Parts: sequence; structure tokens; C-alpha cells
Amino acid sequence: DAATNKYYKSQFGVPHIDEHNNCQLSFDNFLLLNTAVVLYPDGLCTAFDMTQGGEGYYFYGGKYIPVLWQKGEPENPLIITDLDGEPIKINVGKSYIAVIDDAMVETITVVGAVQNVENGGEIQPAA
Repeated sequence: DAATNKYYKSQFGVPHIDEHNNCQLSFDNFLLLNTAVVLYPDGLCTAFDMTQGGEGYYFYGGKYIPVLWQKGEPENPLIITDLDGEPIKINVGKSYIAVIDDAMVETITVVGAVQNVENGGEIQPAA
């Protein structure tokens, strides 16, 4: 939403509403990380391979940049870098992290955000 500089969450095609305040969930920053996803035999549960790291996108202030990420073992921190391997700082505010299957990357359509190419894609803190 360009007017509020927020990213609003929906699920199953409808706004995802917080039952405590009856408002749609919104975030200042959004990380979309892709990795291998396996569906368990029950057909309902999934397992995400967070040990290998991968690629993704960081959305902030109506812009986005491609990123690399690594996690490793459960006790290790999540590390987000630019494509040159330099750590990025996530802007202040609420952040949402979504993990998708590598196979879904080709289906991503970005609407309402532009790729940041200023300063080589360097993160500019939100005003």
C-alpha cells in the first residue's frame, strides 16, 4: 500500500485479520525466501530445508532487492546479505518472513514495488 508504506497480508485469497484488533496484518518489511520444500506423505504437512540457504527478496518502503540468505542449524541466526555477500540491515518496524518452494520462484509477480537499482541496490532506510 503506497499510501501507508506497509505490506498487507492475505491468506487463501482474503485479508488475514488479527482477531485482537480486527485489522488486516500489516508489515513494514517483508522477506520472501525460497528453498526446497517437501510435502509429507499425509499431504498436509511440509518440511523446509533451511540448512542450505538460498535466494530471496527483501521488500521495504515500496522497493525491493534480491538477497541471499543462510540459516544452517536451528540454533544459528538467519543471515541476509545482498548479492555480493554484504550483510544488509533490515529497516526498523514489523517484519514478516515467508518461505516458498524453489519451484514457486518462477511464478512470483511483484505488483506495487520497484526493484531498487539506486546506489547499486544499496538499502536506503525508510523515511
